[in-house]
Amino acid sequence: MALSAANMFAATAVKPEIPTNWQRPYAEFVWPNFRDGRLSVSTQSIDMIDNPPGAPRQAWNLGMKCGLDGHASLVPLYLWAAACSAWLVWTLRLSTTA
Repeated sequence: MALSAANMFAATAVKPEIPTNWQRPYAEFVWPNFRDGRLSVSTQSIDMIDNPPGAPRQAWNLGMKCGLDGHASLVPLYLWAAACSAWLVWTLRLSTTA
């Protein structure tokens, strides 16, 4: 379950729509890009039929919009997850003491 969650997290951070020409998409595309901090690599905008070669990146995440790059661009997501986890723990503790 943890491996599946890690694979989905990495694929979403890199590019959810992996090109079909990869024989082993996670080993050859997703994890090398994630390891090297190449995130949101899609060059396909919402109104394009395909990924044009050499086109500018069309994808971003909140951290990138805040000026962060690579793995640092995931910090807002980590903070959100930590806040939600803290809220969940706090809520569960309240329900067990009531």
